Amino acid sequence: MQDITLVSVSWNNKTVMELMLKSFVKHHYKGEPLKLLLVDNGSDDGSKEWLKENKIPFYDFIINHGHEQSVNIVYTNIETKYVLLCDTDVEFLENVYDKYLPLLNEKCKVAGELITGDQLNAPVKPRIGAWFFMFDIEAMKEKGVHTFRDTTDWSYDVGSWMTEKIFEHGFTHHQIDRKKGNIDKDVLGMDYGSHIHFGKLSWNVANHMDREWEINMRMDYIRERLKDYDDIDLKGKFIV
Repeated sequence: MQDITLVSVSWNNKTVMELMLKSFVKHHYKGEPLKLLLVDNGSDDGSKEWLKENKIPFYDFIINHGHEQSVNIVYTNIETKYVLLCDTDVEFLENVYDKYLPLLNEKCKVAGELITGDQLNAPVKPRIGAWFFMFDIEAMKEKGVHTFRDTTDWSYDVGSWMTEKIFEHGFTHHQIDRKKGNIDKDVLGMDYGSHIHFGKLSWNVANHMDREWEINMRMDYIRERLKDYDDIDLKGKFIV
């Protein structure tokens, strides 16, 4: 078993979460259960019932603590050397453990897409996108970093804060760039070759009526993609 835990937080994202977990199992399961630390943030869309039906272990939060507070709550429960912090709206296209873990070493401690100041509004700090953030959590704990985020400054999300701490300690990163030219996936999300991040699927449509068409389009695509994973059985594939 590889010494890594998949960490993800879900809130009312049952269909998207199903695609993420099934695509993950398809490309990573090799006969031994995979380490999973999944938080359900008070969903009422049938997510919890679906997880229980498929015997998938998860942290059942009664209320929505928010993504960043939720990952902070479970940080100390992570016992593996490595972590893949991943949003539920990701589809895995290959084995990302085999692809990226060998690149992490004494100097390079994180793999992901570094988004710098020239790509962001000035107040937002450069960060490795927390939708796919693979890093050596053991090394960070040894440096005294015992949380995913420790600031009330809104401009630091989980990716920004942890990225800053990793760089402060002199570590480097492996850049995972987005692919170019795939119009279908570009419209629907960010294609990294090894995985796709769809994005915006956790939005409350009531708060983004002008983007409802985009959210619906992505959800239609998600449902279509799920058909490729009809044969994936999730029971017994995960442990905490």
